[in-house]
Formats: sequence, C-alpha cells, structure tokens
Amino acid sequence: MEFQKLKEKYSDLLVDNNFEQLELIRNKPNIFETLGVKNYEIRHSNFLAWLLDPSGNHGLDNYFLKRVLIDVFKDSKSKINVVDIHKLLKQNVFIHRERHNIDILIEFEDTVIIIENKINAVESTGQLQKYKEVVSTVYGKKTKIEYVFLSKDGYDSSMPEIYINLSYINIRDILQDILNYNGDNLNTHTSIYVSDYIDNLNKNIIQMDPANKLAEKIYLNHKELFDFIYSTRPNALEIVRESINDLLVNDGFIIGSKAQHFSRFSNQKIINVLPPHRLNKSSWNKGEILLIEFVYNLQESKIEFKIAISPSNKILNDSIVKILKENSFVVNHDDQWKVLEKTFFEFEFEEFDNLDYIKKKYEEIMMSKGHVIQSLTDLISKNEDLLKPLLVNHV
Repeated sequence: MEFQKLKEKYSDLLVDNNFEQLELIRNKPNIFETLGVKNYEIRHSNFLAWLLDPSGNHGLDNYFLKRVLIDVFKDSKSKINVVDIHKLLKQNVFIHRERHNIDILIEFEDTVIIIENKINAVESTGQLQKYKEVVSTVYGKKTKIEYVFLSKDGYDSSMPEIYINLSYINIRDILQDILNYNGDNLNTHTSIYVSDYIDNLNKNIIQMDPANKLAEKIYLNHKELFDFIYSTRPNALEIVRESINDLLVNDGFIIGSKAQHFSRFSNQKIINVLPPHRLNKSSWNKGEILLIEFVYNLQESKIEFKIAISPSNKILNDSIVKILKENSFVVNHDDQWKVLEKTFFEFEFEEFDNLDYIKKKYEEIMMSKGHVIQSLTDLISKNEDLLKPLLVNHV
C-alpha cells in the first residue's frame, strides 16, 4: 500500500465514531487484565476456588458453590440426585487447590468432586485417567465421586463417559446472576472482582464481548487498512526469542543450534570439555552434545527450561547423565534424548513488544535456575578427564 494512501485510510479510521466508542470500551480498567492473568488456567482456578469456598471473605456464603453443583448434578452422568443438594451443603466442605495435581478438589464428608480446568492447554496423555485412579485410591471410602471437565465451551474430554462437561459460559451466567440478584449484598471489592471477571471471561475466554460486534463493523468499514496491518504484523515468538537470545549473549552465554520455538545455549567452559562437531549426526544442526534450552509454548503461555543431551554418542551420553544424577540433577526423560531439570515458567507472549517485561521474566528464570547452570558447568569441568576420552567416537 502506498504511504499516502495508508495515511488517508488511517485518518479515516481515527475519525470513525465506532472506533472511538470501541477505544473507550477497551480502555475500561479491569483488574484481571491489569495483573496480566486474563487467560492463565492456574489464576482462573485460584479465583474459582476462592468463590467456591463458603468460608471465603467474598460474602457469598455457599451460593456460588451451590449453583456450580446444580449444573454438575443435573447432568445425566452424575451419581448425585440434584434434589439432594441441600443435604450435601449442610456437611463440612473443604476446597483444595492442586491437591494430587488436580486443579480444584471439593471435599465433603461423604462426597468428592474434582474439577479439571482447561482453557488453552490440551490434555496430557492419560492425565484424566491418572486423576481418576488417584482419587479412587485416596478417596475410595467416600460414598460418591464426581469428575468434572471445565472448558471454554463445554467440549468433551477424552473420557466423556466419566467426566461431566462444564463450560465457562455456565460460570459466567452464574456470576451474572450473582450481580443481578445479590449484588446489593456483596462487599465493594467482591462486586468489582466479579464484574471484572465476567468482563474478562467475555473478552478473553468465551469471546462474547459486546465490543466484538463493534469491532466487526469497524473492520468491514476499514477492511483494506486492517488487512494490510495484519499482513505486516510482527512475529511475537521471533521477537521474544531474539530478545532473550540477546540477554543470554549479554550474560556471556553462547547461542547454539537455532529453531523456531527454542533458545539453545551453552557457555565456553562446557564447550571446552564437550565441543560440538558439524559432522556429528543424530544431534542439533551444529553438532552440540549438551545444550541448555528455553522452549517457547505460546499455546500454554509458558517457557520451559531444560537441559538436553543429544543421542550422538551413547557412552558419552550415559556418562554425562550418570554424573549429573549422582549430583542430584533430576532426569525427566531418559530415552535416546536425555532431558534434565525440566521446569515451566509462565510467560505472556502478548507482551512481546515490552522489553522490560521480557527482561524481568528472563531474570526470574535465571534467578531460579542460575545455580543449576553453574552446577552443571562445574560438574562438566570437574569431570573433563573422564569425558574427553569418550569424545573419540563422537564424530
């Protein structure tokens, strides 16, 4: 698009009344967006667990818990008759977070309800079956156990015959009823939190924000401009990766073999003992033996930290792993490719243009894992005499 034409079309957008109205709507402050937790599953689970707890300081008593249980028990798969809910609510109840890795666990005296919360992440293989086995073992003496799968729109889990579907649309509607019919009895903070949470669900989870219709109208009126902008949009992953690579280089690290979703790096002391070789097969494209990796997962809004060892030389590979295991390193994957010290860190990729945010998250990771990198370096250097002779078969 010619520059003069681009300026004209942008000027037309700026004086569009619909655009001004949308700007006002989107600029309305929202605590969940301010805190940067709009689509983190763990944050949603924390907020929902707070609302579900009758003893919470929200002032709802057991109203939210009751409404959620009604939606669960009316399902044909439920083992509990919805008419018995009042008897159940007279029992003591405990709301657990991440007990046995389960997102939310509701424990009554004779009943347990587990809620697996999935917003953007997909199920891990066998995850729901594992939860079922754990709960059956730990809570087998309970009269009834219910399994609930909470998702954006109530889609089926991998075990639809067992897990009852619950959607964030259900959650939104319950919370809207709370504001409509009980809002006057809520304290000011709870009212604000619930209202902001509903807005957050509509905008970012359910995507039924009233502003969406307005945005559609603006797009149709200025389609050529928006299509041009979209075609030239920056690559968030690439910008984050290269920004972190620059920070790594500034800290004295050496960037290794490149890939779209990875920052791979090492340092000179490790390379002195375990040099790469470009002819090395079954490895990275530069032939490295060992690399530290940041893996960028946009879907789950996470950066994964890990140490990886290539399968290029089995004897050398096994020797490195043995040294690290003997010094308390955790082995997460022990097949051909060895993976150690696997840890996940939350990262909001929508902040790709915020260098201060990227630097802050990088420093958090290094603060947590710096000692691991140093220990790795010291162990490789200390065992140089053991490892170097094994390089003979490396190429």
